[in-house]
Amino acid sequence: MRMFERCYNYINNFLSNILNCNKIKFLSKQETANFIAEDKDKYIASLSKSDLIARRINNKRTYLIHSYNSAIDFTIEDKQKLIYASKEADKFLSIVPSKYISNYLITNIKWRFAFTYSKNYEYGLSHTRSNIIFLSSSIMNVELNKLIETLIHEKVHLYQRLYKTLFNIALFREGYRVANLRKEEPLIRANPDLDEYTYRNPSGVKMMYRYKTYYPSSIFDIEYNNNEQEHPYEEIAYNIAIQYSNKNNNNDNIDIDSINNDLYNYCYN
Repeated sequence: MRMFERCYNYINNFLSNILNCNKIKFLSKQETANFIAEDKDKYIASLSKSDLIARRINNKRTYLIHSYNSAIDFTIEDKQKLIYASKEADKFLSIVPSKYISNYLITNIKWRFAFTYSKNYEYGLSHTRSNIIFLSSSIMNVELNKLIETLIHEKVHLYQRLYKTLFNIALFREGYRVANLRKEEPLIRANPDLDEYTYRNPSGVKMMYRYKTYYPSSIFDIEYNNNEQEHPYEEIAYNIAIQYSNKNNNNDNIDIDSINNDLYNYCYN
């Protein structure tokens, strides 16, 4: 048994050293918990009373504890799957036509992943905070095509945050306009992927998801205008990512040998 454990630890450490290269980083359970607990981006601190009720939590301190306790480590299999999906996502992002992103800039953003389990933290939904993509254990069970689509979507959010001025200039050029500050809307639903404003789309419709009541039953207990997305950041991320799924409907199997053969090249070339 000890020999098996030594072999497992050796392989895990070996893969971690390869995968935690200059292009991709997997945060450990402790690193993820520390990030959530420190709340340097003030996301949890910014949650409204309705946001907390939607998460079935009484106060921010309790939610913070539940959130950082949900942190877990990636398994070897998780890392293998994500390194493959990341490579495929970057391949697509390097050529996808878009008025809103630079193919060169977005593919040179480093991948940083954090991992959580259950719905105790943000309902287990994929999202970004700072320069980190948060994934839950449930996403690892979806089809590969869907995982790649998710990574594309979330990396567009990283681009929006890292190159905010450049992205917002593109939004303005295409007809989006700032409406007001999100904090001025008492029932607006929190979303860590968005900036501090609400917007009107090129048709003049205000884009915003609001809770139907001050006491929402969940984060999905919302109302919105004419089936619009809640924000230009979400709309653009969705529109770019869906292009991948529309063109790639058969990537349901993972070739582990291909992953291992390409690992060094992806990390170091």
